[in-house]
Amino acid sequence: MKEQLKKQLENYLVQHNPELIISLQHRALDQYLEEKLAKHLPRFDAFIVNGKAPELITRVLMKALTADLRPSKYHYLRNLLKEEFTGDYLQLRENGTLTQEIVQLIAVCTPIFSAMHFSEAKLNDQLIRHAVCRQINQYLTTTKP
Repeated sequence: MKEQLKKQLENYLVQHNPELIISLQHRALDQYLEEKLAKHLPRFDAFIVNGKAPELITRVLMKALTADLRPSKYHYLRNLLKEEFTGDYLQLRENGTLTQEIVQLIAVCTPIFSAMHFSEAKLNDQLIRHAVCRQINQYLTTTKP
């Protein structure tokens, strides 16, 4: 089950936090996954001892393993690009550079996310949205050839 959880966590990272995958070397990714799992293994063992269903164990542990990774800044920025900067979004997608540019935008917008305490509770916060949109606009304006 540990290997299954490790694979699910890796898949989650690929889909929701590709910037983390890119920033980690292959060995560092494996180490990251092992450390995350080791942190939650006592909880994992307690569920097995108590006879909980494997599906419940997986669901609960994946929620715990990904808690510090949510909300996905990657999805947030991708959705903003798609909604507010549609032409740029389509061009980046056609060029095959969408993921790379979103990863760059995550780095550029991290100070805003940190300062404004971006969280799942603030996904619809208009102040954050406007601040991030301004930053995206500035980024797109200065990085276009």
